[in-house]
Amino acid sequence: MGERLRLSADAGFWVVAAALLVVMAVGTAPAALWPVYQATGGLSDTTIAVLAGAVVVGATVSFLLLGHLSDRYGRRRVLVPAVLTSALSVVLMALVPTVPGLLAGRVLTGLALGIVAPTATAYLLDLHRAARPDSTGVVRATTVATAANLGGLAVGPVLAGVLAEFLPAPLVLTFLVLAVLLVTAAVLLLACPETVGSPPVLARRARFALRPGSATQFWGAAVGGSVSFATSGALGALGGVVLRNQLDVTSTLVWGAAIGLVHAASALAQIAAATWPTRALFACGTVLLAGGLGLMTVALVDPMLWLWLAGCAVTGAACGLLFKAALLTSTLVAEPAARAGVLAVYFSVAYLGMAGGGLILAVLRGYTGPVTALALLSALMVLLAVIGGLTAVRRTSDEEEAPHSVRAAP
Repeated sequence: MGERLRLSADAGFWVVAAALLVVMAVGTAPAALWPVYQATGGLSDTTIAVLAGAVVVGATVSFLLLGHLSDRYGRRRVLVPAVLTSALSVVLMALVPTVPGLLAGRVLTGLALGIVAPTATAYLLDLHRAARPDSTGVVRATTVATAANLGGLAVGPVLAGVLAEFLPAPLVLTFLVLAVLLVTAAVLLLACPETVGSPPVLARRARFALRPGSATQFWGAAVGGSVSFATSGALGALGGVVLRNQLDVTSTLVWGAAIGLVHAASALAQIAAATWPTRALFACGTVLLAGGLGLMTVALVDPMLWLWLAGCAVTGAACGLLFKAALLTSTLVAEPAARAGVLAVYFSVAYLGMAGGGLILAVLRGYTGPVTALALLSALMVLLAVIGGLTAVRRTSDEEEAPHSVRAAP
């Protein structure tokens, strides 16, 4: 098909956007299914947290070692195998619904995600320029990349929740539907025009280098990003379990919608705060984090679903603002020639936070109780957000140079 049919750059642009959306959806889709695994397989909170966080292993490897490969070997040549790797991950989870199978599937999910996210984003920029050579801006490309990235994170658990709510065999059907979408995307990607030729020499691996005196700011930002990912990671891993066990919610649709709400609120908050300086992003994000987690904790004391969902929305907005602030700060303090390397380290630290948040909440639930566990996690997250924010903004003279068009989501 790839040789008989060639899509235009404009058509290829939308194919790449769709592929990015589906791969991101794979990363969050299991959030609506973890309570089902727990009920049918007797898995503990800690096991669920480990499975949910295993995506970090593959993603970290990809960000540090593989994310730059498309600059050397071509966008399509790297993107197609990565999308098929994502398809393999969901097929494995459908066919081997045991802890080893799920663990391997989640690692493969992370491996694919860490390659697809930067590669597809760069591909969208390339195809936008190819389709509209007279255009000098990249707003269309960056907006679509952001929408596909964030939209996929929000759509994943909602899709899984809907399929599990209304159709049989949710632990198989959900992943097979995603696999069909991924394989279809890979086939269509074969028809997309390649935008990168073979360079005469191999590019050097991105290095980690900060502006003089900026190390403290970078690590403060990394803490802020980790808080964002740790909070959303904890909710993605155990939010559905909390809804089922503490709020007596048995609908997979609600489980999926709750975590989808977190990611959707994160996206909307980042878009709304597109031009805010980092100091305001950190401050508002920290206040919203305290408020959102506080609402969710109160919702467990006197079980109230509506209050839990409100807390999800506020907490999601907080995560979006904190992550945006941390990303902007990391970009500012990086040496221009080493920006990719610095961001790779930043994303790796943030993703480790994603795994850590779920594990911390699982351990606390085992030793205390659901209300106390969430209260302690909330206090820890807010404290780290304060420390990270104060450290990251201690020098703000360069804030006006921040590339406010950068958007991402936990």
